Amino acid sequence: MANALDKGAVWRKWDLHVHAPDTRLENRYEKTETGEVDWDRFCKIIHESDVFAVGITDYFSLNSFFTFKEKYTKIYPNDNGRVFFPNLELRLEQAVHKKGAAVNIHLILPPHIERSDADRLLHQLKLQNRKPSQASRCYTCADTSEWSAEELKGAVTTLDSIHEAIKNSFDGADSLNLENYALIVVSGRDDGLSPGETKLSRRKIETIDRIDSGVHAVFSRGKDAEYWLRTDRIDSEEGSIPHPTFGGCDAHDFESLEKMLGKTGQDESRHWETTWIKADLSWEGLLQTLAEPDTRVRIDELCPDRKDSYRVIKAVEFKDENVFPKRLVFNENLNAIIGSRSSGKSSLLSHIAHAVDDKEVESQQKAAGIEIGPAAGYKWTDIPSDYCKVEWCGGSEEGRVIYVPQNFLNKLSGEPANVTKYILPSVEKNNSLLHGEFERTRSQIAEINGDIEHLVTTWFDAMTLLKSIEKQKSLLGGKNEIENQIRVLDLQIRELREHTNLSEVDAEMYRTVKDRIDSLDQKINSSNAEKAWVEGLTEGITASGRLKLKDGMFIVSPNSRCLDLDFSPSLQKRFEGLMQRLQSEVNEIVVTFLEEVSQQANERIENNTDEVENLNSENNELFRRFENNSSIVKLESDRDNQIKILTTRENEEKKFHKIKVNLCETIKSIETKLEARSRIEDGFVERFNEEVKGYENLNFGVEAGYDADSLDQLRDKFHLSAKNRYIQKENGSILAIEEVHTDVERFLRELEAGVLKIKQAEKPRVVAQAVLTESRDLRFWASLDGDKIGGFEASTMTPGKQSLFALTLILSDAGEEWPLLIDQPEDDLDSRSIYFEIVKFLKKQKTRRQILMVTHNANLVVGADAECVIVANRHGDDRKNIDNRTFDYYSGALENSSSTQDAEFELERQGIREHVVELLDGGSEAFKKRRDKYKL
Repeated sequence: MANALDKGAVWRKWDLHVHAPDTRLENRYEKTETGEVDWDRFCKIIHESDVFAVGITDYFSLNSFFTFKEKYTKIYPNDNGRVFFPNLELRLEQAVHKKGAAVNIHLILPPHIERSDADRLLHQLKLQNRKPSQASRCYTCADTSEWSAEELKGAVTTLDSIHEAIKNSFDGADSLNLENYALIVVSGRDDGLSPGETKLSRRKIETIDRIDSGVHAVFSRGKDAEYWLRTDRIDSEEGSIPHPTFGGCDAHDFESLEKMLGKTGQDESRHWETTWIKADLSWEGLLQTLAEPDTRVRIDELCPDRKDSYRVIKAVEFKDENVFPKRLVFNENLNAIIGSRSSGKSSLLSHIAHAVDDKEVESQQKAAGIEIGPAAGYKWTDIPSDYCKVEWCGGSEEGRVIYVPQNFLNKLSGEPANVTKYILPSVEKNNSLLHGEFERTRSQIAEINGDIEHLVTTWFDAMTLLKSIEKQKSLLGGKNEIENQIRVLDLQIRELREHTNLSEVDAEMYRTVKDRIDSLDQKINSSNAEKAWVEGLTEGITASGRLKLKDGMFIVSPNSRCLDLDFSPSLQKRFEGLMQRLQSEVNEIVVTFLEEVSQQANERIENNTDEVENLNSENNELFRRFENNSSIVKLESDRDNQIKILTTRENEEKKFHKIKVNLCETIKSIETKLEARSRIEDGFVERFNEEVKGYENLNFGVEAGYDADSLDQLRDKFHLSAKNRYIQKENGSILAIEEVHTDVERFLRELEAGVLKIKQAEKPRVVAQAVLTESRDLRFWASLDGDKIGGFEASTMTPGKQSLFALTLILSDAGEEWPLLIDQPEDDLDSRSIYFEIVKFLKKQKTRRQILMVTHNANLVVGADAECVIVANRHGDDRKNIDNRTFDYYSGALENSSSTQDAEFELERQGIREHVVELLDGGSEAFKKRRDKYKL
């Protein structure tokens, strides 16, 4: 039955080189007590291991495979989770290693091969025997069935004989498709193509190259895998085909089998490793290692896929089984959701994303300009909140996804703010120091703008005060006029004194005494004010003669956070007692202080009053004489008043000059801040562009410039009809902000004086702050193949290339390892970008994050080697689903292939490979490209 419970290609342990207990050479397996081959023990070890694919190996014979398969099926009839491959081990006549060991070579055959086909192959495969007793004849593998171990050690064959045997044994086999029928695997170690020396003869090099070019894969160590992937191993114009590298325990005894099968380790004489293959447990699955030798097979102790489990969606479940199946499972890597139009692909993706983060999905759909909802004609408000439930591999209840709906890439790529938004994560990953400097630069600029704003406020406040002083000075009169008035009064006073007995000494004494009495009266008033303050805090005298505080004047109270804490009753009682003692002590301290204040005030009042009375008494005659000459007193009073006016004016003049100096300093400070801001901006741009590292084929940079929209907003604060040196009407009425910076003082004075006309709702200070704190934007840009996007100039990228840029940034987002859910990215991309760029990115990114992708493009599925393909189907009369379900799904690996044309339900009619070819644009061509990639 077709369903969506198959995760597709997943990593499993494989061991394609295990000798059975009846192996013909070097057999060290113990027999049973009755002397028979212990198949039960062998099968038990295989069954209880975590190895899911095993190559049952023997020399020049396949009998072990068929015997084992019969025994295993009989003992474990319900074990359908393992697959077993026949492995025919041979030796070539050539020796490459310096020790002279013949090259070991293996033929791995399909697991369901019939014995008759196997026998035919053995009869076709020609051998020679190096033993003198057998050397005169040509043999076949079949002829060795009765040979002794000693005779078998002399059997050798050739690579040409192997090729011919395969072609002659299987219908349809030819030189171009041998791998469809048998996988030829050569040893890459001492018993294979490893020469064991660095200086090789030309003949040995040619032998190695000839064998290398005639095989499909290698048995070797993990550290050698990189070498066998190289395309320059063979010295020829065509180069060499990358080979997958398999490990194998090569067990010949039970101890070794138990120790090494599916494990990694070493002892005194051996080193063994674990082989992982990401594929279906099938012949087609094994062949995927030829198409993707670098990604489908790995020799490693741990599973190669080591994503954080809490960041991987395991499955989704739907509440309404009439519309969606109850459960769908997903692969940890790339899941490609395919199907005809309106088959439920996008709906499935949006439901999953919405179940994880509803607000993000609705925001992304809005940004993409598509209808907000799970499908056309439906709104999210129509869907119950528990309609779709996401199950995370780690068992967590929460997670997040990156959701990219249809058309989102095109919308995203054209907005400068988004360019910076998506470049920054790549900058942060690859240029952490520069990213930190970017954040510091923005912080420094913001701090400088805050300083400029404060300085502008200071300048306008100073100008207001300056005008107030000028007005006050004009009211006081001119300095010369006041000084002339004082001279006139002095002359009048001297003339009157000449007619009286009052001398200048008398006048000086009179003024001195009067000034002293005025001073003492002020001190008396101050002391009376202190007494009044004490009286305001107290209410009479206690019986003991102490001042009595008014209630509530001084209260001891703990912090509110202390009161919020829980108290036990006994502790609360103790605490209240403490507060009462503290209150009493504070009251005592305050009363003592108030009594001291009152006493000291009384003493000052008494002393100063006595002195006033004494001065009046001692100078009574002087006062009487002056009072009898009131004209002199009045003139002196007028003169004193003019002196005070002159002093006030001189003080105002000093203030005026000080403010003018401060205004100049403020202007200089603003100019210094503007220069510092510009240096910081330019310095960051220079350092960033010198040091930044790109990502893949993307190059990054940054530019500093003024945002046109912001400048327009500033321009609109002015009356454009009025004359304004800062509005360049010939350039479209642009605010020339650089012109402002060349003479800040002139700009501020013209704005403050109203020479620069601003709109009624605006205030000069606010406008000045807005203009002077308008700093340059730091805009990132990216270039791709010489075309540029971002910064301050129009993009030179085509729409398709812009979308490629956007998708590249999303896929390369280093800070994001949560699942990426992307809907039909090919809609915004050209075919060349898909094949040469996006496929490469998908293959790289799926190793670090799970991807769920809806697509109609075969290159994104086949070229990117999707681990799981999910085929969607909408129920119809000619495309039926089980139980008439609206949407149904069928999942599996790319290598899943079958055909049942008379099946009742659409999804069961064929396998994944056939669905891909039928449903996707360029399906057959994509598989051909994949096959031809390494000339398979």
